Amino acid sequence: MKTKVTVITAIGISALVTYALSANWDCIRAQQKSLAPQRLVVIRGKVIYTNHPTLGATPATPETLIFQKTDCGSCYVATTPDADGNYKVLVGDGKYRLIVENASPPEVDLLEPGQQRYVDTQAADALGRSQTVFNLDVKLHIPR
Repeated sequence: MKTKVTVITAIGISALVTYALSANWDCIRAQQKSLAPQRLVVIRGKVIYTNHPTLGATPATPETLIFQKTDCGSCYVATTPDADGNYKVLVGDGKYRLIVENASPPEVDLLEPGQQRYVDTQAADALGRSQTVFNLDVKLHIPR
């Protein structure tokens, strides 16, 4: 009986070690790849409120623009506009989704209907022209 328990324990430990090594091997291989992007690009533009209650169209200086890399659920870059509403963010090549929501509940999408929501810096036409600066003006609406 004691031998049987020892054999089962040894098999269990071997299985756990094998699983741990195989899981870590994926991490090791991922780390061996260069984590640096192949090229950096700039996304820039101007952010305005289209319907400010007292100023009409005006720079949206207090807002935070979030760019989420579409192939990575946890890859975000954020920026805020300057006093004139201009923003600029440096990112690695990829496709990014623009997110602008009010900070307090309930969360509301502040992007104007029809506002471009994606920037693809790896699109064939951009790569063909060696484009490194992408302009994206952002129009926001204040919920009433």
